[in-house]
Amino acid sequence: MSRVFLLVVLGLSIVLVGIWFLVTREEEPSFRITPRDEEKARIARLAREVAEAPEPAVAAQQLLLRSLRESDRHYRDFRDFRHIFREHAPVGHLDLVGPGEPGDALRIEGSVTDEAGAGLSGALVYCFQTDAGGSYHPGESSAEGIARLFGYVRTDDDGRFEVRTVRPGNYAHAPRTPQHVHFAVRRDGYARGDGREGPPSLYFADDPELDAEARREIEYDGGVISTVEKGADGVLVARWRYRMREREEEAEDVERGSPVNAPGPR
Repeated sequence: MSRVFLLVVLGLSIVLVGIWFLVTREEEPSFRITPRDEEKARIARLAREVAEAPEPAVAAQQLLLRSLRESDRHYRDFRDFRHIFREHAPVGHLDLVGPGEPGDALRIEGSVTDEAGAGLSGALVYCFQTDAGGSYHPGESSAEGIARLFGYVRTDDDGRFEVRTVRPGNYAHAPRTPQHVHFAVRRDGYARGDGREGPPSLYFADDPELDAEARREIEYDGGVISTVEKGADGVLVARWRYRMREREEEAEDVERGSPVNAPGPR
């Protein structure tokens, strides 16, 4: 009897220890948003190298693409690393992806104008999207704040810019969500022209998930639904337009609690 009792107690003990382990253990996160000290030092060195390069914007673009595939790719999760590309955004053209990125090649032709339709030069445009499989991040498909495919570009003298990327997929975690590319724009003294909060996302007119209900919601939010064409080079082309208006008083934005059109992670 005592032997049976001891076996029962031992079995219960093992079960309780297993339950305790499952409840109290801390799961290793799939990504980190705070770099370790050695990573901070490496990012600081990269920032200096870009800033001291003969053409910082070119160096930043090269680093952006290099970080997609090499050992420092996980740095893209860190705010300080992303700020390198914000500080040294190229003018007019941005390569969001490099050779070999899965998906249909896409060129986004964008423009930022004032209320009269005149191009606004020097506007800082931040864009991010899912990959062709519908994930923002390899470890977290819905992690918009650390999207793997992101970048900054400034508008040229005519208020135009171009982004080379791939067509985003419908969300892996919510496949009925229409494909889209997010944008944020900052131009000193200007806010969104129609008074809505934040710039509109870009959607694609031939997306099967873009049904009547989705179109109504996008139109209500002021989103851009672009016809997708194929360029002479065989690359898909979509167009995004954004109209801004002059802000009357800076105080109005302060009272809302956050700056207007502040792009990207800070």
